[in-house]
Amino acid sequence: MTESTGVFLYSRVMTFAECSRMTLPVDLLSLCTSVPPAQRPIAQAYIWDSASPLNRFPAPKFSPTVNKLAEEFAIKAVEAQPLDYARAVWDDTVRSFDWNRQVFPNGQTYDEYLFGYHSLAIPGSAYHGYPSPEAYYARGNPSTVVVNPFAELIRVYQRYVWLPGTLYGLILLVGLAGVVIRWRRAGRDALLPWLCSVALVVAPAATAEFDYRYVTTAVPFACLAAAMAFGRRARDEHPDAAGAAGTSADDAISPGGPGGPGGPGAPGGPAGDGAGGESGSAAGLPRRIPGGGLRDGLANAGHNQRDLAPDAP
Repeated sequence: MTESTGVFLYSRVMTFAECSRMTLPVDLLSLCTSVPPAQRPIAQAYIWDSASPLNRFPAPKFSPTVNKLAEEFAIKAVEAQPLDYARAVWDDTVRSFDWNRQVFPNGQTYDEYLFGYHSLAIPGSAYHGYPSPEAYYARGNPSTVVVNPFAELIRVYQRYVWLPGTLYGLILLVGLAGVVIRWRRAGRDALLPWLCSVALVVAPAATAEFDYRYVTTAVPFACLAAAMAFGRRARDEHPDAAGAAGTSADDAISPGGPGGPGGPGAPGGPAGDGAGGESGSAAGLPRRIPGGGLRDGLANAGHNQRDLAPDAP
């Protein structure tokens, strides 16, 4: 799809891929690693870490040649180890439904989702005539500004207002139940947003790696699906034009009905009322995880902080 699809899929399989269980052509052997799967870091390390086998090829990393080789390697790994691949996808997907937030994939990335007290300095590194790659993509000054009192409101909000992943899972189950139970009425309409929500948490786990930013976009679709499935009006219960105005067609002509002889609004009839029917790490800002354990006020990333070990010579 892009010049990075294969690279990211390669990082996904490198958490479990064993070249000894695969039949590889010579041009893919350079993508193997001698580090045992149990000692490997998280998937994204195989893209950004300097010890990644991808760096054995000439730069740039995101080029058609490297991307094609990485994609071929990844496909062979999935074909040779389908159960290991399924387990990797499952393990990353269920992270979306944990009650407590974990620091993942690492502290640096997690901190970027917290609103800090100060803007982060952007390292200078000339890129295509701009002072930094960020300036190149922004075509100008990429720095952000922290403005109070609005920034303080956001910091208070992020500290106390949060949706546990388990509740997100329950919302998904409610939506699924509505799709099944009310299929002939509102269920069919609710299926699309429900599938969108599921895809937003499964697709990253299957093609790259879990990240909390994907859950943020998945939650509204799950809520929409549940609301559509169990909404007050079913798919075939839309009122006609007369009903939209507060009366039905039958009421408009029936005796005693609105507008009918002797009805409200008719001459001589009773009077009616007319009514119808979740930034980078900042000084003094701990990585607080709502409902999770803190160690000295900071989140402990545990094994997710593991560095990518170089291959044995």
